[in-house]
Amino acid sequence: SSKAAGMHMITKKLGILAENVYAVGDSLNDISMLKEAHIGIAMGNARSEVKAQADFVTDNIDEDGLYNALKRCVLI
Repeated sequence: SSKAAGMHMITKKLGILAENVYAVGDSLNDISMLKEAHIGIAMGNARSEVKAQADFVTDNIDEDGLYNALKRCVLI
């Protein structure tokens, strides 16, 4: 089971449309989730393989990367 499969299961159960799915990750096991999400966001501290699969790369986690990603996507 992958994070992408879990993401699909949750979005289906909650009735969330695919275009409203955003994923944030930094590890190799996040790649499937980033690729399947409408918008996949890699943390700045992620490995290059993860960054290559994301729609965009935000700042490092310790530099407010998650906050900055959510602001950029107008989610907060």
